[in-house]
Amino acid sequence: LGLALSLDEKTVFVANREGYQVQILDVTDPTNPSLLSTYDTFDLAKDVALSPDGKTLHIADSSILINLDVSDPANPEELGYSWLPHCASLDNFVCREPNSLVLSADGAIAYVESTKYGLVIADVSDLSSPKIISNLDLGTRQWAQGASKVALSPDGTTIYLGANELGLMIIH
Repeated sequence: LGLALSLDEKTVFVANREGYQVQILDVTDPTNPSLLSTYDTFDLAKDVALSPDGKTLHIADSSILINLDVSDPANPEELGYSWLPHCASLDNFVCREPNSLVLSADGAIAYVESTKYGLVIADVSDLSSPKIISNLDLGTRQWAQGASKVALSPDGTTIYLGANELGLMIIH
């Protein structure tokens, strides 16, 4: 389950794995959240990250990195997407496990971590055509050993991966 909060703290974006969708909720009244809209993903929605300007939601589903215009949260529009490595089709099991997504401070680079394909770095500056620029094998291809969360230092020079059994990985 991935979550992102809008800059004005009135909207929450929820990656709903079971529903194959992202739910967009109005939380203006936190005691009574209401559903604004949904976006059906290609596969299991795993994590979400909001761009620094709050207008674009990046979604990591089981096989695709999706860019979604959420400037009008009630009417999200797909801008573009890119297959993650080894995901030429939804039938390829090796691509099924992204766990975490984080953006660079300027929103131009997305980092997607997976127990199956390691760390994927994508250029998302062209929202209509995100491009995979690097795929780093972390040597954590076992379900129990895969990293479960990725974080980026504020200056963008260090990547931190929290791994289930391997502990903390730091990449400079």
